[in-house]
Amino acid sequence: KSDRESVLNPYAFISQNGQYYIVATHSGFANPAHYRIDRIYSVKLINTGVGNKKSYAKREEIPLRLRRFFKGNKFNADAYTSAYPLMAYHEKRGIQKCAFVCLESALTVAIDYFGTADPVKISEYDKDDNYVRVEVFADYNNVKMFCTQYYSIVTPISPEELKDDVRTQVEGLLERLDKFV
Repeated sequence: KSDRESVLNPYAFISQNGQYYIVATHSGFANPAHYRIDRIYSVKLINTGVGNKKSYAKREEIPLRLRRFFKGNKFNADAYTSAYPLMAYHEKRGIQKCAFVCLESALTVAIDYFGTADPVKISEYDKDDNYVRVEVFADYNNVKMFCTQYYSIVTPISPEELKDDVRTQVEGLLERLDKFV
């Protein structure tokens, strides 16, 4: 409901965690963004025709960052939501390959976050300890948030900075606990 309007190029509608999203880019830009449908105040098609003749601008070519989610004109929503499980988009690190281990009994938590689409690989890690290895090709900050949130059952493996970033966040939490408790 802000006064600011955005001209968007929509590419797909998806459902994630009980919410519906539109995947789009801002006109003239290639970075994808997601918008929750229930938070969109209004939509207006832009008429590019003259007079009474209705004409609408053709959607821009699929941007490079979205192309891997398309096969022809078909959008692979499973692969997209595996890459952005929390529908949070953080530009600094972007999508990259990350790995962690988690308790086999807690694997459903990882599947709830990252799904089981092509970019997610689950393999046995250490049968004696009941851990499984999970490799995901996802937004780095989403993986960091997941590992931090579930630090008691998840251990980050790679990339190396993921281990450091999760350690820093957990240590920060412990310092805040000491301060406020």
